[in-house]
Amino acid sequence: MSDAELVNMMNIEDLLEIFCYPRLTGKSISLHCGHVRLGALYSLHDESNPYVPMVELLHIPQTAVPPLFTDHWHYVDGKRALFIKTFGAKDTGWTRIDLHRLHELELHTSGSSGVYHFFKHVRFLTDANIERCWLAQANHCLPEHPSQEHFFTTGVDFYVTVWYPTEDIGLRGTFMAGAPMDDLYLFLFHPCVDVQDGLVSVEIPCMQDAYYWSFWPDGREPLSAELLDEIIPPQVVLDVVLPGKQWSQQDYQLIRDITLAKGLDPKSSDLAIQLGYPLAVMHDVPLSVPLYGV
Repeated sequence: MSDAELVNMMNIEDLLEIFCYPRLTGKSISLHCGHVRLGALYSLHDESNPYVPMVELLHIPQTAVPPLFTDHWHYVDGKRALFIKTFGAKDTGWTRIDLHRLHELELHTSGSSGVYHFFKHVRFLTDANIERCWLAQANHCLPEHPSQEHFFTTGVDFYVTVWYPTEDIGLRGTFMAGAPMDDLYLFLFHPCVDVQDGLVSVEIPCMQDAYYWSFWPDGREPLSAELLDEIIPPQVVLDVVLPGKQWSQQDYQLIRDITLAKGLDPKSSDLAIQLGYPLAVMHDVPLSVPLYGV
């Protein structure tokens, strides 16, 4: 049986399904603040140039938004991820991290001294359907074939690193006279996810809004900038990774050939319409997402 005969025998959705399992890629970026859409096509023209913004080329509104997976903050000790219990999630949404508890974890795990890593994911539970939506109309939306610099977002991953800039200071030390370690708490943000008109947007907080320090276990009173200058708490860095899918030029060409073999015009939206998929919304002017660096 020839390849053409096999293609004609197979259901077009099954054929598209084959292309939904390429290598998962992640764009590690440092966003200023704003939002990122899931189920959108982004492009980063020059990954080495922090002054060239990432741009959103299009998004696909969903008639039925796929279920989202939003987990808790986890502590990573190098070999495993440990769940960090949240405080007051129903009331404030902030996650409390006890610094003395981190020291205890360090004594019993393989984590490196003085550097602590946390992560949190926001993703579609199943993303194959929205990827088929894109592949069914990719050659129509970008007839010159989407470049490999383009990636289709399926989630947002947040990573927080807590560390000291000098080797001679660690979390096991005291910050100021009369301020025991048990009294210092770090509170991490909870990502804000907005679902409206079939679009899922995840807010990227500004650095100053991503965390705060407090002497209170309930976080009722954040420490002032003046007091932080006195006690010199650990540094906190937020990194954002956009996990997404990329397809090669050969993939898009194969989809084009398959569409033609099925008697449809790949440069039209006929295939997406025939399959009942929502149509992508192209931006006349790509939407810029400001970056601090890459």
